[in-house]
Amino acid sequence: MVLAWLTAVAAPLLTSVLAPKYRTGVGDQLGSFPLANLAQRALQLALVLVCVRVVAGRARSLPTDRRLSLLVLLAPWVYIVARDVYNNHLPRMLDNVIFPVIVVTVWVLRPPLRRLELLGYLVGVTALLCMALALLLPAKGLFSSAGGELITPEKQILPWGVLVGVFSGGNIAGQFLAVGLPSVTLVRRPVHRLWILPATLLALVWTSSRSSIAAGALALAVWAAVAALRAAGAAAASLLASLLALVAVVAIPLTTTTNADFTNRGYIWQASFGYWAHSPWFGLGSTWYSSIGKFVTALPATAYHGHNLFVHSLVIGGVVYVVLLVLLLGVVAVYAATWAARGVAFPASLMVAFLVSGTLEVPFGVVDRAYMFVVTVIPFAVIAFAPLPRAAPDADGVAEPVAAAGARSAAG
Repeated sequence: MVLAWLTAVAAPLLTSVLAPKYRTGVGDQLGSFPLANLAQRALQLALVLVCVRVVAGRARSLPTDRRLSLLVLLAPWVYIVARDVYNNHLPRMLDNVIFPVIVVTVWVLRPPLRRLELLGYLVGVTALLCMALALLLPAKGLFSSAGGELITPEKQILPWGVLVGVFSGGNIAGQFLAVGLPSVTLVRRPVHRLWILPATLLALVWTSSRSSIAAGALALAVWAAVAALRAAGAAAASLLASLLALVAVVAIPLTTTTNADFTNRGYIWQASFGYWAHSPWFGLGSTWYSSIGKFVTALPATAYHGHNLFVHSLVIGGVVYVVLLVLLLGVVAVYAATWAARGVAFPASLMVAFLVSGTLEVPFGVVDRAYMFVVTVIPFAVIAFAPLPRAAPDADGVAEPVAAAGARSAAG
């Protein structure tokens, strides 16, 4: 988890401090720093090697259960890689294998859900790093132009500019913090929550990312509602919240007909649907958005992605990829409901934060969006593969695992 977090934060922090940083469009070349690039590749390699070592060390005692769930979680990656290779779109090797090695490693290790408490601390540290960078180096930590002047969009909430922190944009920082926010509820010591939660919320509001702020607010509301309900009611509330959020992800772009809606996202969605129509079943490839800006295109310069999880997934992988992704989310949602029935609200809260963030941004990808893996892929896999809890949570608010023989053997 720490290595995945470092790949998302450490190299961008070095780049932010030591290299030029300003608003760019698709295809624009922004100066980089060799040390930051080297650190990024080294951390990614270390992450992959650690995962491979764990799996290899337990090769003789692999779990025998939840293999179908494992296949469902891996299926989108298998498909998009096969589709890209067939069409000669080859992502960099390290970027391409991080997703499956994380999923398989968590399946093998079966860590208890309480281990995600560490993620709450990492999210809090990320918030502090972002705000510290904005205070110490405003031209690097705030949304700025190439000349170093602060950019003040209409959506700006706080008078100090738009926080980008160690990331390349306010929306990116916002979705990382929003999707990571539910993990703060797993921090057991109240004195630690007293600094992590306010710091994360302040940084989230400072990003002025409206979809991320909504995601964080709704995630906390769902956490409170599920935590207050009992068994079947909590499970039903968890499933309903996930379903409604997923419907919103699909419905918003499909029902938007005005180009200017959602800060011109309507234009991006309509244009994206037009391109997708050329290959509706199999899509245009995982690198399409990152490369289309280099050519004559109907998309605006800020369209690094589809600005909606459904639109983006449909364009890059077609209907097949969307179906596989829905199955993945369905598996996680079912396990989230199982946890909710046992008195654990975090998984339901995470699903809502993730999906609401996906209405106007793209918080997930299997061969891209690696900076989000620590707050998406790792907790998704832990929710799906951790030993299932008893009916009642312990004093820390996280249910103990069922002490069945099968669960013990699966956990190694």
